Amino acid sequence: MQILKTPAQVLKAKRPPEQKVASFAIVIPGLTTAGLYLRIDTYKGEDRARYYLPHPRTGKPVFLGSRERVSVVEAYASMLTAQADALLHGDQRPSVARVTLSQAFDEWMASREQTTTNELYRSFWRNHFAPHCERRLLKDLDAAVVTGVIRAAQEAGCPRTVLPRGVWFFKQLSIYAEVNHSLKGARLPPDFQLSHILGKDAPAPSTRRQVTTDEAGFRALFDLLPDDTEGDAVRFLMLTGTRKMETLAATWDEIEDLKTWTIPGERMKQGEPHTVYLMSMHREILRRSPTYKRRAERDENGKGPLVWPAKNGHGMTANRPNKLLAKLKATGTDDNGEIHRLTPHDLRRSFSTIVRTSEDDGGPGRDADLVDLMTSHNLKADAIRDTYQRQAKIYAAALRRAWGKVSNWWQQLEEDAEEPMRHIQ
Repeated sequence: MQILKTPAQVLKAKRPPEQKVASFAIVIPGLTTAGLYLRIDTYKGEDRARYYLPHPRTGKPVFLGSRERVSVVEAYASMLTAQADALLHGDQRPSVARVTLSQAFDEWMASREQTTTNELYRSFWRNHFAPHCERRLLKDLDAAVVTGVIRAAQEAGCPRTVLPRGVWFFKQLSIYAEVNHSLKGARLPPDFQLSHILGKDAPAPSTRRQVTTDEAGFRALFDLLPDDTEGDAVRFLMLTGTRKMETLAATWDEIEDLKTWTIPGERMKQGEPHTVYLMSMHREILRRSPTYKRRAERDENGKGPLVWPAKNGHGMTANRPNKLLAKLKATGTDDNGEIHRLTPHDLRRSFSTIVRTSEDDGGPGRDADLVDLMTSHNLKADAIRDTYQRQAKIYAAALRRAWGKVSNWWQQLEEDAEEPMRHIQ
């Protein structure tokens, strides 16, 4: 194998006409020994250049460049950068030294699984924080930078509820910088809070909502939802007691034979997988999904289609259910009897409350602890969190019976229902 030691030699490297592939060992003076390789082969009738390193165990080539056709000049320039990145650390690495906060945010978003949540996060970043980053670099991220951006965002009218999210964004970027770019100096203090930035001007924490609707209002809203994908997504959320993003990000590979829906731990608030036992009331809604007939398909990553996609085929944005409930003007009451607009999370709270209603009062009458397991709710104590999976297995039969009882109760409501009571203003 020919060894190439100068850029001129690399530029002159050609594939011999009688060979389909030619490989050359590359030595970049001052940086590498032989072990970096240039490969020239035929792609769509034209020669292309790619660079690679041999796998340390198998010896097979690990390509570092694009698999599309690139020029030899581009390949060599990329090799220089790749080798520099491999030998240098932290903010000395050329590729890291140029990374801005906005670029790092995009990289972080691309590494996450929850695509529908990502769209909401991207809108927060784009509208409220990115304009104030002033091309700041990831390697310069510190408390002073975050303080300046958050204060500027507040002065520009960033909503009170979004400001704490900005602090969380920068904390995640500091972790991302350390894990993926070896930028240990960018790590923000774990206890860094919005109050450290704004002091007395920090917005007071929002009061916790405890809004629910009763059985009649729950049923009325269910009937008044539109007969489309958004309406069915909210119906499915209502009858599974799940959180909004758990429902919107559901894929068909999580649903087994229309009998169980297992939500992976990375999408659960508690970080543990959660199983919903699907009954006839769920299956009826699922069969109306626009991707139901394609549920067996898998993409290149092995993932099934979204159960509730948007019209463009991508994930439904997080604010769609909220806008739908606002359009219907659906309301509930708090503990003081005051009327409030319902949110998707209020429907989850309503489901839990209704399912605990005693049979004497016309409800399913399920035990409160069992309902918490059905909805993965209130699992905050360490002892409960540590034993959740064991409990779920122990109570599997009881959970199936509980879901069956809820389904029977719901179907009985449908049979008994007359003109739905309109708890809509």
